[in-house]
Amino acid sequence: MILPPDFFSILKDKYLLLDTNLFIDTSLKPTIFISFFKELKKNNNTITTLDAVIIEFLKGGANKQKYDEKLQLVKEIVDFVFPIKNSTIASLYTL
Repeated sequence: MILPPDFFSILKDKYLLLDTNLFIDTSLKPTIFISFFKELKKNNNTITTLDAVIIEFLKGGANKQKYDEKLQLVKEIVDFVFPIKNSTIASLYTL
């Protein structure tokens, strides 16, 4: 992974919201991405996502073992999950 020299200093103390693609990439290349996330946490970053993102990522589990592995990966990375309330979903249909 190639990062600009000031990457971590720019992001210091920030919240990062992850999408499904980052979880997919991490599951495909865990060594690279887990190291990256550990560096972010050392940098005092808070790694977040939405519950809908986790649901989308987990639904691709071929069996219980793969599902559990994916869930463990999410737990290892994420510090906080933002829930999506039913009222939020309902408001999308009124747009």
